[in-house]
Amino acid sequence: MDKLVRKKDLEDAISYFVPENKKAEQYANRILEYFGFESRIIDNNIDANTRKILYDMSDFGLFYKQKEMNKSYDGKNWTTYYWGLREKEIFKSAEKYREGFLKNPPKKEKDYSIYENLDEALWTRKSSPSVS
Repeated sequence: MDKLVRKKDLEDAISYFVPENKKAEQYANRILEYFGFESRIIDNNIDANTRKILYDMSDFGLFYKQKEMNKSYDGKNWTTYYWGLREKEIFKSAEKYREGFLKNPPKKEKDYSIYENLDEALWTRKSSPSVS
């Protein structure tokens, strides 16, 4: 695919599948540190935590794992494992996330800053007459 997967694309794709995951940005950064401008990387260059994230995200179809069998110079079989980006799935999932996000924007937290400048006397409770 000609289009480069950006951090925001991957972050939104992850958020589409795991909306409550606050670490989508962290995961996208970590994964793209390994991929850079490539669409496929060698598995033995990845640390264990990133590999776990890739396994989890491959369950959603965002990545794939591939292996190649080669013969070494001494005739032994050598297996090389790779991870690859599923760019179409990443872009499609990111777009679905963005569409859903626009339809249902997150609720803004209420702004309570207006109470910060009120006189302290307003916060004291006046005693009420006792009822017998």
